[in-house]
Amino acid sequence: MKIGYIDTSVLVAMAFDDAGGSFIGRFVKTFDRLYSSSLLEAEFFSAAKRENKLAEAAQFIRPVRFVYPDINLTRYHRQVLNESPIEGSALYHLSCALYLFQRPQDVFFLSLHPPQAALAARLGFQTDFM
Repeated sequence: MKIGYIDTSVLVAMAFDDAGGSFIGRFVKTFDRLYSSSLLEAEFFSAAKRENKLAEAAQFIRPVRFVYPDINLTRYHRQVLNESPIEGSALYHLSCALYLFQRPQDVFFLSLHPPQAALAARLGFQTDFM
């Protein structure tokens, strides 16, 4: 089973055909399951509104299963920040992915944000999809 954690940058590229969005979309469709934090939903709908594509936004969100951690993520935030400082939204996505997957090497972390993707790779996730 091919599993991925998807961040907002990938979904935005697919929806608005930015940064090779068509190619990325074909790759993303090869996954059996896609996960993300609920932060993706807010970030993505905000971007869709800016692009006047709010009506089409739901179709891109539909395949994503959302993670709603019911614990304090401090342990995971520290794990990420021990590798490198990073902004809050990227920290939250990485921490949610670590919370969800005990074996990050079995999961793709899909991001077009270079610092976040590099940090995901250092944390053990597969990141090479371009």
